Amino acid sequence: MHTIRKALLLLCNLESTGSYLINRHMKHKISPILYIAGIFLLFATCTRHPHASALLQQTDSLLHHNQPDSVLQLLFALKDETSLSETERMKLVWNKAMAHYQLEMSLLEDSLLCQAVTYYRKQTTDTARLLDTYLLEGMYLRWKEANDEAIAVFDKGIALAISRKDTTNMLILQRKKLEVLYKQSRFLECKTMIEDMRIAHKLPVKEHYQMVYSLALVSQLGGVRQTKKPYVNYTLS
Repeated sequence: MHTIRKALLLLCNLESTGSYLINRHMKHKISPILYIAGIFLLFATCTRHPHASALLQQTDSLLHHNQPDSVLQLLFALKDETSLSETERMKLVWNKAMAHYQLEMSLLEDSLLCQAVTYYRKQTTDTARLLDTYLLEGMYLRWKEANDEAIAVFDKGIALAISRKDTTNMLILQRKKLEVLYKQSRFLECKTMIEDMRIAHKLPVKEHYQMVYSLALVSQLGGVRQTKKPYVNYTLS
């Protein structure tokens, strides 16, 4: 009986020792795998955002040089947008919308543009970027056929441009407002606006002659509309 007890005790000790050795072996076998996986995860985390930031900065430069096609190609390469910071996400939305605008494409798919507009109005001290928020918001509303809302946004941008003495962006915003009025066949309002622009602002020579031509065009169309002749869809120069 004593011999049997010793044998059982020895068997238990061997089992415990075997389990320990197996666990220790597995631990040392798995640890390198976990270590390597951790390195890859750390590398991916450290490199993802710098790559995105560099790419977005590159699109800034391309937009400045009016290369929107290249911008859209680069932005398409950003697959995992959820890994971006808020600043990077807003820049992605903004630059994509600006590329669509430069290509004269619809902004209807830029559904997050309003978020980017709000973000940049709070963050930016750059007058040009601030005025661009009114430009893109107005164009987005125009594509939605919300013409009165678009005009109201353009008016705010025009007032800000005048207060900041930014003639270039003021003329861009005024031209976009004129396009909306023209599209709605509001020719008399177009005429009044053009006359006010010519009187109130010292326009560059090219802009001056464009305004004179546009004034003559809308004056004629305004007369046509008043006499109820068929409307012809001319394009505002």
